[in-house]
Amino acid sequence: MRIAIFEPEADGHHMASFVRAILAETSRRDWEVHLVTTERSTKHPAYQIVAREFGGKFQLHIMPDLVPDPKTPDFQRIFDHFRRWKNYNTAYKKLIQMVKLDAIYMVNLDQADFAMGFKGSPFGQTPFVGSIMGRQFHGPEVGIKMQIGKRDAIFKPIYPRLLKIRTLKRLLCGDQSLIEYTHKMRMANHEKAFYHADIGPMPIMNHVPPAREQLGIPADHKVLLAYGALSVRKGIGCLLDGFAHPDCPNNVSLLLAGRQDSEAEEAILAHLNQNPDDKNRIFQLKGFLDDEHQSLVFTASDAVWVGYLGWYGMSGVMIQAGTAKKPIIAMNEGLVGWLTEREGLGELCEIRNPAEVAHAIKRLFEYPARLQGYIEAGIRFTADRTESVFGAGICDHLLAAVEAK
Repeated sequence: MRIAIFEPEADGHHMASFVRAILAETSRRDWEVHLVTTERSTKHPAYQIVAREFGGKFQLHIMPDLVPDPKTPDFQRIFDHFRRWKNYNTAYKKLIQMVKLDAIYMVNLDQADFAMGFKGSPFGQTPFVGSIMGRQFHGPEVGIKMQIGKRDAIFKPIYPRLLKIRTLKRLLCGDQSLIEYTHKMRMANHEKAFYHADIGPMPIMNHVPPAREQLGIPADHKVLLAYGALSVRKGIGCLLDGFAHPDCPNNVSLLLAGRQDSEAEEAILAHLNQNPDDKNRIFQLKGFLDDEHQSLVFTASDAVWVGYLGWYGMSGVMIQAGTAKKPIIAMNEGLVGWLTEREGLGELCEIRNPAEVAHAIKRLFEYPARLQGYIEAGIRFTADRTESVFGAGICDHLLAAVEAK
């Protein structure tokens, strides 16, 4: 099998988790792999981990770049989809001159799905499999609490057009509700849509000295972790406001771990200036965290914050929390809230209300039996969300795509 994996971004967990898991499986199967990404992403620590682990197991190809800007208005982002489609197509045309591919895996269809609904596949006649990540137009119809944004409203008629693309042999999604909706509505080509569970790899290691000692956190503190690419979208401002509320227990501390954008940095600094005593209760580990440092911060924590503003899709951090045997405090909206309630993974709250955040923190730590129930639920929820299962599943879908020619 000769396959290409297209992933232009290295932030988040797509490169560090998804691509690593797939490369582990393609190496086991002895497939020829061409990884197509951007020059910018090759400088990211996540890609460098991939290169160290699988050097010689794939061939690297550079595609044109479009640097994402989170402040871009929704309307402009639709035009960006057409630019990205062209970038994918340019890279594909260059690659296909060098190698005859059997199939392609597009890690994130969301990068160009609007354009694909109008222009079709950017990969010519090569069969491909793609994963759709963050489309929630169906949410209210299946009972998920959320506000439908303009982009999702526009995307609703685009989604069936994706399924009609002849060379798209499998459309995968980690949101089971979308797949169920697709089949229930009996959309044309709905048999192409498959649920493929997200993963949140979490290697837990032995830390000497102990994790909290390394981070300077007192052993008797209850620690709530906010992890990943920390931003306003990750609800950092909401968490800080809840932490400052008088009903938040004094024995709870925050551990803010990961790369911070400028708005998150400003929010944290402003909070510490207004609440100088919290300097003894807020601990930070900034920057991209490798496996060892991921293990360090999750080991040092008692629970994990999963509260997003304006994001209603899946959360890799929620999966990592369950894998690390940690309960969560989650938003009461979107797929995160829906799954947290359905699976019993932790406390829910309206994250925009500081009192509700403070009370959720208090409830979590005041009732040990309830907390243990959340931990056990998280273990069940993540039991089959392993890298080996994920990688094998993607490769099986790629094989099916070739057979469906």
